Amino acid sequence: MKVGILTFHAAHNFGAMLQAYALQEQMRINGHEPWIINYIPEYIASKRPTLQKWMFTHGRALQTIKYYFKIMRKAKKSYDKYKYFAHEHMKLTNICNTHEDLSNICKYFDCIILGSDQIWNIKFNGKDSVWFGDIEGFKGKLILYAASAGDKVLDKEIKNILQKKIYDFSAISVRESHLARQISNIEPKLKISVVLDPSLMVNPKIWYKWQIPIRTDKYIVTYQAREDENVFRIATEISNQIGHECKILNVDFWNSSFRKGVEKAIVSPSEFISLIHNSQCVITTSFHGTAFSIINKVPFYTLHLNDGADGRSEELLNKLDLTERLVDKTASPKFTRINYKHISTKLDILRKASQDFLNVNI
Repeated sequence: MKVGILTFHAAHNFGAMLQAYALQEQMRINGHEPWIINYIPEYIASKRPTLQKWMFTHGRALQTIKYYFKIMRKAKKSYDKYKYFAHEHMKLTNICNTHEDLSNICKYFDCIILGSDQIWNIKFNGKDSVWFGDIEGFKGKLILYAASAGDKVLDKEIKNILQKKIYDFSAISVRESHLARQISNIEPKLKISVVLDPSLMVNPKIWYKWQIPIRTDKYIVTYQAREDENVFRIATEISNQIGHECKILNVDFWNSSFRKGVEKAIVSPSEFISLIHNSQCVITTSFHGTAFSIINKVPFYTLHLNDGADGRSEELLNKLDLTERLVDKTASPKFTRINYKHISTKLDILRKASQDFLNVNI
């Protein structure tokens, strides 16, 4: 079957690209012909870096022109690495920027999978009806896989759209149970499955090729999806506990990450996996930072920021009996390693159920 995947694949962050790649590969493993639909509307397109005000300020300190050019070089290098990854590893359709372009491409597919990622988060989706299956002229099967709305409370505008569009889907699955409950409250007759993010759902063997070390020193990885100074405080404390000159590597581009004592690592999505896999520990505020720590079986701490966006990581850690790795942002955790044997068994069960959802419905 010719399967189109419609998701946030073009955003230049590790989670967005790797979850799209994972779903593509699982469809290929299942014997389908997968394509990532290269839908890049203006509101989500990642653009080549240009001058930004924040590049001249770090806290209240005026930054030099030299500092600006240093950041610009790193940002452009990062941009190029994402573009290369997409070109080499994603099976992309022609670019489509408009609803008309999208409709013309989608008519060639037997099935379209919407998701995963936060396609129902009004902060990111541009209030675009496409993410609710509004694809003019498409006559094939629409599947919703591991959709997320981000925050625990579903936006009222999203609820109104769902009441009109939810029955257009042949099968519906979401990433968080609180979202499943809210959809059930809107339409009680619908069957809503809760499944894993594609990065966790896919056969983990697809990640092995990128787990080879790309550096030989000891280090901790810090990765922020939401910025918080405590990430670096905790990373420093854990580094001191590990000892042996354990470095701190940062892989995001928040302003706070450009700081003394933290090495900026400019890596592609595949190199990100290598860094995680071979790290001593990961300190993160990111759902996918958490997910790839688990996939690669490394110690990690996910910060609880209490900003309404902790639910995605919290639910995953609850399912895997890893709640002790979700730490308050003010905490000073004692470094411990993780026995992944029991956790891997639980993850295998969840992975099979998620793969079964796709096998049954496509």
